[in-house]
Amino acid sequence: MKKWLAAFAVLLGMLVIRNWFLFSAPLYELGDTGANSIIVGQAKHFDLLVGNYSRQGFNHPGPAYFYLQAFGEWLFHDTLKIVPTPWNGQLFTLYALNAFMFATVVTIIGGRRGPWVLLALIALIALQPQIINNAWMPFLYVPTFMLFLVACASVASGRPTYLWAVALAGGFLAHGHAVFLMFVPVVAGVAAFLFIRGRGFRWREWLPALGIVAVFLFPMVLNTVLHWPGEFGKYVGYGSSSRAGGNPILHAVGYVAWYWWPTKSVPVALMGVLPVAALIYGATRVKDPFVRRGLWLSAVVTGLFVFYAYAGIDYLGDPYMGFFYWAVPLFFAAAVTIGAVDRFRGPGWAVQWAPLVLVAVVMAVVPGFRTITNDNDPAVPATLAALESRAAGRPIVVEIGGSDIGPELPGLAKWAQREGIRMCVLDPHWQFITTSQFICTDADVVQGFRVIRVKRVPGQAPIGREIASIGHSAFVV
Repeated sequence: MKKWLAAFAVLLGMLVIRNWFLFSAPLYELGDTGANSIIVGQAKHFDLLVGNYSRQGFNHPGPAYFYLQAFGEWLFHDTLKIVPTPWNGQLFTLYALNAFMFATVVTIIGGRRGPWVLLALIALIALQPQIINNAWMPFLYVPTFMLFLVACASVASGRPTYLWAVALAGGFLAHGHAVFLMFVPVVAGVAAFLFIRGRGFRWREWLPALGIVAVFLFPMVLNTVLHWPGEFGKYVGYGSSSRAGGNPILHAVGYVAWYWWPTKSVPVALMGVLPVAALIYGATRVKDPFVRRGLWLSAVVTGLFVFYAYAGIDYLGDPYMGFFYWAVPLFFAAAVTIGAVDRFRGPGWAVQWAPLVLVAVVMAVVPGFRTITNDNDPAVPATLAALESRAAGRPIVVEIGGSDIGPELPGLAKWAQREGIRMCVLDPHWQFITTSQFICTDADVVQGFRVIRVKRVPGQAPIGREIASIGHSAFVV
């Protein structure tokens, strides 16, 4: 417990120190974070049963991440008032979640290995710090998948202590993205099979994990029953459509290889077989059961990911679809570190605490550990004021000009709601992003002030008279 607390304190402490602006600078979230804040608002009223939207027109399976963000918004903004805007409270909570995930990884690895593995992980994460400090969902999956993989490796090597961690991380993943409905059962199932084959099955060991699984299943089952067939019917529809997959197998392999070697070079990309070969070789040669099982599970994850890239991803030009797979190279680095630490002899205090000090140093000096707030736009209050002035107390009815809703509108509508202003979207097609609460009713249409959202093009005046603008969006009448 002391090591967990130490690792958690170092990680969260450094994230807070590097991002102290959260306690003073108001952030006005737009883009995907703005759309997510809409459903966080539903979670604050316990009305949310699904996850974030997908560009394929459905929602991901569950609301776990968003209930956690809702709690953070309520605690740090609404109740304690230590942050100036709701989004700041959500972001602080996600820092704590990621620190929890990696601190638990340290605990599972255990002994003197854990702190050194954390140092190795943070050194690699320094190449892409958004893995630990970015609230975009594809980045959030990385710490969670790392914990899931490490906990599965522990269970597969015969340790029942962290069955709860498999269930917890697996539950968050299954809620976060539909593809984890494939990854989580398969990888956890392989780990469970190896565990039962070695130790047998004892109900008492599994009860805490089964209880956690039941909690995560509840909202998904309830939503499916209330809105049959729910989101699962849409997943089946997408999977069987021409939009899903159909990519050449060599391109799929190259897509997976990118997470080991970020390059567009075809010859290098085709070297994607080398990581799999290294994983399998290590799994057959390494004596440590935890490392050996983890490498085998990493090979399973890699195979599933190749299949996903081949049969499930619609466009391989988007690397964010597989950010979670970074957990596999990270585990490989952890395995190498474990082998090195097992051969290292030194003073006890240095072995146990020096790596945590070095973690703090790395996070202090690498610029990227300060959060990039790309979705923040301080122009939100002025834009809302301009629209509210023209609406004169009427609902603001937004017609979408063209085929693009734009990244600003969902977050702007959420901010309007916070300010007591009714803003809605005329076209119900956009319900999968804005939810039904921001789709105009008949009364809104009759009583409202109608504006058209058009895309701003540099050097080109929008068609119509512009009354407000923000980011890539202009509002014209």
